[in-house]
Amino acid sequence: MHLQHLKFNRDITESQARLLGLSSNAKQVFARGSYIQLDQPDIVTDAIREVYEQSKSPALSGRP
Repeated sequence: MHLQHLKFNRDITESQARLLGLSSNAKQVFARGSYIQLDQPDIVTDAIREVYEQSKSPALSGRP
């Protein structure tokens, strides 16, 4: 069972790396817990604020 768990974790890590490679503006944030919005709401709100601020900047949003 332990080897299956290690393989699963490796597969997840590789999948996340591929997803990050799909964007030139990707960012991975690590958090603990299954319900991050409840366990660490500051991480979620900070990420939302960052995306919002980037959306207001023409250079980062891709808008003229």
